[in-house]
Amino acid sequence: MGGHRAPLFTLDEKQQQTAFATDLEALVERYQHEFDMTFASMAGVLYCFATRTVMDAYMARVAETVLEDYELVEEDDEYEDEDDEDEGEEWKSADNSE
Repeated sequence: MGGHRAPLFTLDEKQQQTAFATDLEALVERYQHEFDMTFASMAGVLYCFATRTVMDAYMARVAETVLEDYELVEEDDEYEDEDDEDEGEEWKSADNSE
């Protein structure tokens, strides 16, 4: 998937939806005439593409949120380095008590 490009001209959301639907309709008609694809096959491909598009958008939002959270933690220095030299030594005292 390519990056976002600046539009050649400005369309409102409704005009963009109409242009996309018109182009998609023409593409579907072309494939119906040029290929031996069933309607179910085309619908399946479109469904998979739509699902992948939604998941890509969702994962991009999740990644953005995680990065924002990570940046906030680093900026706040919420987690400072502690002296952990004796960390993990608890088991030694438990073994010696027997």
